Amino acid sequence: MNKVKFISKVSAMLAIFLLILQIYPCVMIYADEVSETGTPQEESITQSVYFKGYPEEWDSITYNNASTIGNKLEYLKVTQNDNYLYLYISGTDITSNYAFYLDSDDDPLTGTNISNWRNSTGIDFKIFNGMLYKFSDGSWISEGMVVLDQTNNFIEVAIPKHKIISMQSNRINVSFVMDNNFYLPNHGLDMVNVDIEKEQKIISDFPIIIDGTANDWSNIVPIAKSDNDQSYMSAFINNDNLNVLYKGELSVNNEFLIDTDNSPESGLVSAKWPLFGADVLIRDGSIYRWHAGDWIDTLSQLSYIQSGSGSNGVIEFSVSIGELMSSSHSAIRLVYSSDSISLPGESKFPARVYSVLPHINVDGSYSDWSILEPIAYGNSVVQSVYAFSKNQILFIHGVGSDFSQETNIYINSDNNSNTGYQNGYYNASGADYLIQDSRVYRSTGSDWGWERIGNASRIVSNFDNNQLFELSVDISGWDVNGDIKLSIGVEENYAPVDGIDFKYINYQSEIPNISIDGEDLDWQNIRPLVEVDQYSTELFAVQDQNRLYTLIKGQDLDTRNLYYIDSDNNPETGYQSSLWIDAGADYKVEYNNLYQYVEEGSTWIKKSPIMIELDKKYIMMQIYLEDINRTIPGELKIGYVGKESSHIPSIGLNMLNVDTSIHNIELEDTFYPKESFQLLENPFIGWSPWANRTDYEQPFTLVYANFNWRDIEPSKGEYNWSELETRNNFDYWTNLGKKINLRIVLDKPSDDPQHMDIPDWLYDELVAAEGASGAGIWYNTPGRAGFSPNYSSEVLIEEHKRLIQAFANRYNNDPRVSYIQIGSLGHWGEFHNYPEEAAGKFPNVNVSDQYVQHYVTYITNKKLAMRKPFPIAAQNGIGLFNDAFGDSQSSEKWLNWANTGWDGITDYVAEEEAANAILQSRMPDYWKTSFSAGEFAKGESIPYFENEKVMDTMTLIKKSHTSWLGPASPASYNRSDDGVQANIDLIQKKMGYRLLLRSINHVSEVEVGETIQLSSVWENKGVAPFYYDWPVAVAVADPNGNLIESSITISNGIDVREWLPGEIEESMELLVPTGIPKGNYSILTAILDPNENKPGVELAIEGKRLDGWYELDQIFVNNDADTIPTKPSLLRETNSTTSTIELSWNPSFDDGSITGYEIYQGDELLGTTSEPMYRINNLLPDTSYTFMIRSIDSTGNYSEGIYGTFSTSKSNLLKNSGFETYTGSNGAADEWTPNVTSG
Repeated sequence: MNKVKFISKVSAMLAIFLLILQIYPCVMIYADEVSETGTPQEESITQSVYFKGYPEEWDSITYNNASTIGNKLEYLKVTQNDNYLYLYISGTDITSNYAFYLDSDDDPLTGTNISNWRNSTGIDFKIFNGMLYKFSDGSWISEGMVVLDQTNNFIEVAIPKHKIISMQSNRINVSFVMDNNFYLPNHGLDMVNVDIEKEQKIISDFPIIIDGTANDWSNIVPIAKSDNDQSYMSAFINNDNLNVLYKGELSVNNEFLIDTDNSPESGLVSAKWPLFGADVLIRDGSIYRWHAGDWIDTLSQLSYIQSGSGSNGVIEFSVSIGELMSSSHSAIRLVYSSDSISLPGESKFPARVYSVLPHINVDGSYSDWSILEPIAYGNSVVQSVYAFSKNQILFIHGVGSDFSQETNIYINSDNNSNTGYQNGYYNASGADYLIQDSRVYRSTGSDWGWERIGNASRIVSNFDNNQLFELSVDISGWDVNGDIKLSIGVEENYAPVDGIDFKYINYQSEIPNISIDGEDLDWQNIRPLVEVDQYSTELFAVQDQNRLYTLIKGQDLDTRNLYYIDSDNNPETGYQSSLWIDAGADYKVEYNNLYQYVEEGSTWIKKSPIMIELDKKYIMMQIYLEDINRTIPGELKIGYVGKESSHIPSIGLNMLNVDTSIHNIELEDTFYPKESFQLLENPFIGWSPWANRTDYEQPFTLVYANFNWRDIEPSKGEYNWSELETRNNFDYWTNLGKKINLRIVLDKPSDDPQHMDIPDWLYDELVAAEGASGAGIWYNTPGRAGFSPNYSSEVLIEEHKRLIQAFANRYNNDPRVSYIQIGSLGHWGEFHNYPEEAAGKFPNVNVSDQYVQHYVTYITNKKLAMRKPFPIAAQNGIGLFNDAFGDSQSSEKWLNWANTGWDGITDYVAEEEAANAILQSRMPDYWKTSFSAGEFAKGESIPYFENEKVMDTMTLIKKSHTSWLGPASPASYNRSDDGVQANIDLIQKKMGYRLLLRSINHVSEVEVGETIQLSSVWENKGVAPFYYDWPVAVAVADPNGNLIESSITISNGIDVREWLPGEIEESMELLVPTGIPKGNYSILTAILDPNENKPGVELAIEGKRLDGWYELDQIFVNNDADTIPTKPSLLRETNSTTSTIELSWNPSFDDGSITGYEIYQGDELLGTTSEPMYRINNLLPDTSYTFMIRSIDSTGNYSEGIYGTFSTSKSNLLKNSGFETYTGSNGAADEWTPNVTSG
């Protein structure tokens, strides 16, 4: 805490000027000069500013800074043939100090951990100094040299596949680092993933005639050649036929061996090709199948012609895939063997045979897709996806369980993940086009903004217990740059499911012909798999009289931030980091907490949380100087590590010297509280887990319960409120100070098609009024079954009105209840039926509005929210909740609905009303009047707090102004010191409101009976306001800390519901009552819970007292009259037995002296004491007693009394002692803590 008093008077004009400085950030620069870059000049002098450390404020001050060195690397290309994996690095000033890293089995649990990338914990191979090394048994083992060449601008390398390929996985991850400072991909991102075995090369459709000549094969690239290029073999699959050409040296025995299932486990394994299992042999026009250890003639026919002789021999044949009994077109591999020639060469990978592009008819049939392998896999909803383009037509086919729901196909057409819509489910996306069912859109930006440009041909059909769709769309007018990649999303279900990137469609490409020769012309037509984002990350630092401020500016930042601080500017003390040459770190900041280094034991001791504010482009970090053992600003050093690999300053340099300071302007007679960076447990915000459970680890103040009508009112007019409250632990949560969120549900899907969530009596009334078919719809779809009532029924509408009225009678004024979610309609009360074909159409707006109006009419004292924006919500200041929070597609759409209107409302209004309905449903400021909430998508929350997703979660919290999330939330996550826990705390600190008193201005002396003005500046550092009318109060406490209850002054002109994020100026009054002794009193402040008339909100400042009030500054109260002592406070029991109670209390204050205290039970004086403690004896066990304590001063004045009720403990005797026992089942005496009521 820092109180500032000016020694001399300042003029009124100066005082006004200083006040303006406090209100409006501006700068007074006393430095001789400030450089254009913002770095200090040699003779800079401290600036006087109003500075809070936000990014936009740094341009107006001097500071110290450092940055990462610009990345010398440009991009990484990867390609392959059947024998080699080729890698290519482009850059400038390429050195010889580099390494490639390979995770060859896509398994993070094998190999060694290289911390530079997100998924680099399982590195199996590296290439270093021209050698290939394998990690085995804890060390790197040489596997021999690789073919490698480099220039100043690129590196190219060929790695034999047989040395690195894994039988466990067809995927390999690749990355590169140079000089320990330059990374590809950028540090902290994912390694490049390569599908090493399943990359499909689809050749053009060539007409071939089996005639013994090779002329019609001239445009087809051979799949294998002899070392002297004199003999070669070509092959492709078309129209379910394998077509093969061999040209070159013929022999007496010319054999073609075919592996039809791509498995060495079946068929004949030859020493020439140990990973090849020959299932079929073709020799001299006959087909043989390997069976029981021998070749069996199948007696099948094929087109086979052999011609020519010597080195000009030709063999040409065509055979049906069915004759080969191949399991898949893509599984076929082929070798040629004769007495003198093997194609491919011995120990090389057997050549794979590729298919031509199929001829697709969009007719709902699967058969014409059979030659292709899926490009991506998902879960049960979207199982697999096929796609290719041909003649400017894009063809897409999906297999899953339900494509009747909205199906979104995201297409990256320009090969740039930084353009187009950013789907947060994937680490890289950049969707330039969207096909939503059959509607085609072009992206208008990174958010959910789309321009309708046409339609696709689409058919959905059923096949073999699955649903299929296929579509085609003309892409001739699209902006296409290179190969197209895509993903599919149905609700929260995606393919590919890995969340890394979209998948490339099957594309037409020749097998590359790469030479490792120091020339890169052969790489020009191969697309980069990853390009470096050419940006630098900068560290800025400055001090004022109280804090060290830092700012990180960059791209794609996240929560992995490590700071080392040399606070005594002595490299000989503290932690000797090897990262920088002068590192003697006395403190570090990790996981948003401050740690101090202890020389003895060489350990880090956790001290306290620090201030962190961040998004993807900046990180603010602030520490009070006193917390790093500094009393005034002075020279210190700092180093930063981001994402475990980005170092500022760069490795091997000095730490950043921070010797620049500013002076934050502080006004006369103004108190500036010290900010608290602790996680606060405040009402109405945070996590809201299920109320019917109690096993939660994280701090929270809300729980969630939904009531279905069937449980509420099993018999008409008889409500089961008490039973539901018991089931949801209402008393338990209320005793813990938790509040309860409620939602009513009429249709909760389950796996039981016979269940119903409305009462039987109501169903009978619906049947009587509407008929059995009109009462509602029994639905049974994959994962969802139940009964959807007829919401348009007048019977249901009237009964619902009666239900909500009864609900309001119970909970509208119930302080246990925090918020009400408007449910009632649709699955889970989420205002939708999916699919409507099965569960019934959601009611039109003129019907659904009647249900909403019931809530609006009867629930008047609780804030309400809905799942979607409707005009009625906008008109009544209703909030919104997003029950797919975190899912990027759903969340972006939900935000877009709020900002621009819900476009889906057009299905539920008349056509002529559609445009106006969308317009009227716009409610971008909904969060200013009622809460924004939701729960995490798919019932899983922890993935959204992991490093890959947490920044998207933070961005969504800010965009949606979220106050609470649940019941799907991280409340059950075991508290720890790991990164996930740090991210959970960071997000929770940002949710809802976070109220900070920045300053309070007041006179220093006051007479009793006076009312003084307090000028205050508050800040809401959260994302939303406080939604209920709780009063802000100020008071005083005597020098002993006793609250003067008669001084409590409510600031009637302040409405905390208007405290939106940002700074707020408020004027408050403080009444100093008569009759209190003169002395130095503390000014207190609090936001009071009107239901209990005591402090109910934690502020983000230090100084919190045991009674919840916050102690601010001192003020001298003058009173020359004789007064009674102040009332003692905080009466409490310090010890009790079966016959005694020991009490203590806060002593009274008097301007004279306190001579003692009297202790009463009822009217009986039990005794007196001169100290604020007393022991009462000879009491009965397990009995409650009420006592009163009052003080007396030297002139005989008595204070008001303080009352408290306490109990003696039970008689905890051992079992079998002959006396009554209260022992536990284990024989040990029970412990019992009395309830205390003090006044």
